[in-house]
Order: sequence, then structure tokens, then C-alpha cells
Amino acid sequence: MIQRATSLERRMELEIVRHAGSLAVLSFYKGTMPPRCELVADGERIERGPAAEAMVRKLAQGIAPPMPPDADYWRLMDNNGNVVMQGDSSDG
Repeated sequence: MIQRATSLERRMELEIVRHAGSLAVLSFYKGTMPPRCELVADGERIERGPAAEAMVRKLAQGIAPPMPPDADYWRLMDNNGNVVMQGDSSDG
């Protein structure tokens, strides 16, 4: 079992927020979630909007966002459109 210090957990959260950036976007898709963040999204984009810092912090803590109806997975993109993290409806 791996245990992380609280200070490390906070630092990791801060780095995820910094990496995503102030213009981060959260998108929801209907389709099959790609096996890796580096791959192109599959399916139809259902919803897209800005990801506030509070939302990015929740994602960093492992708290999945509320899913819109018909969405199968979500993706968090950074300022440059690169996927920072993704998850599906089985999260949290």
C-alpha cells in the first residue's frame, strides 16, 4: 500500500490546476472513452464549457463531475487543447 503525505497531495492538486491553466475546458461525450488521454475523442460531444479552478481541484481529488444526460465520458483540456485527464460514468 502506498501512502502519500498530505503536503504531497496538496502539491499534486496545485500542479494539476497549474497544468490545466486558467482557460481549461471540460467536455462531455457520448461514445467510447479512448483508452489513453493522448488519443482523439470518440463519439459525439454533448456539452463543452469552461472548467473553473474549483472543478479542476475536485477532479484532481478524484471527484468526478456531474454527467449530463446521455454523456458517457468527460475530458479536461488545458489551454492548448491537450487532454489533461478523462473519466467515464463509472467514476466517483
